[in-house]
Amino acid sequence: MLYQNFNQYIKTKFFPPGKRGETILFSVDETIITEFLNKENITGKTFQRTIAYELKDWSITRANENYFGLCAIQIFMVSQMQDDVEYSAREYNPRLADFLRIDTNTLQKLYADNQDTIWEKLKQYAGENDYRINIPGQSSGKGRYIQYPFSQALLNKEDLRKTSILFQRIGVTPSEYIPFEDFALLIKATERESGMPGRYNKIKNKLLNDRGDTMPLYQQIYDYFINEWDGTYPSGQQQNTSGKGKKKAQKTATSIFLKTYTTLWYSMTNLNPSIKYHYHPKDSSAK
Repeated sequence: MLYQNFNQYIKTKFFPPGKRGETILFSVDETIITEFLNKENITGKTFQRTIAYELKDWSITRANENYFGLCAIQIFMVSQMQDDVEYSAREYNPRLADFLRIDTNTLQKLYADNQDTIWEKLKQYAGENDYRINIPGQSSGKGRYIQYPFSQALLNKEDLRKTSILFQRIGVTPSEYIPFEDFALLIKATERESGMPGRYNKIKNKLLNDRGDTMPLYQQIYDYFINEWDGTYPSGQQQNTSGKGKKKAQKTATSIFLKTYTTLWYSMTNLNPSIKYHYHPKDSSAK
């Protein structure tokens, strides 16, 4: 069955033994699907038609470790929407329903009967096999079912490759280690001036609106930096790590560090940065 082949492909692609102990970037985009189509020597229409038929009631996902494929399809449908002006439950559910060749009422019933269980199984599998993946817990209300694929479909592979612009800006190399907290501060301080594409800002704003927190975005970029980045940039140029290039990058990184931490310190202490404060030790002779 095609779905079982796809399920195994996704499992092998994203959860290989060699990635145990690492954070999984479960980002399923056009490149991932195209690779599978080429492997099976089928067209996109054949893939959709066959998958829709085999997933007509989602019962196939209840078999042992047979949920990777459906989770991947849900994530893929989010990635297909990220160029749209808006992408939320209102736009997402009709698209997924159309892909599966069902109506939205049927999709809601499939969600109610299966969605929490499917994603909980994936979360449990990851935990038991030492894969780190950020899957939200069960919730209620609006968006409770689509929160799962949306949590994974932040930046796709091409978007992540473009984040190397940020790495160049802050002056880091693949061989360097930097704690996540410091990395996030640096990225946050420089992203506005780095010319990141509009989709980056759209995803960031969506996280702010939905969760009030952009850390999942920075965590994904950090995981890419630690686990996958090879030092190349979108233009294909290697980072200049010698001479003036390295000195300029180090100077930029140092400047951002000082500016960021100074701002953070003043915000924590509620002091006015325009005022010079002097510390007067207590007179030890005073009674």
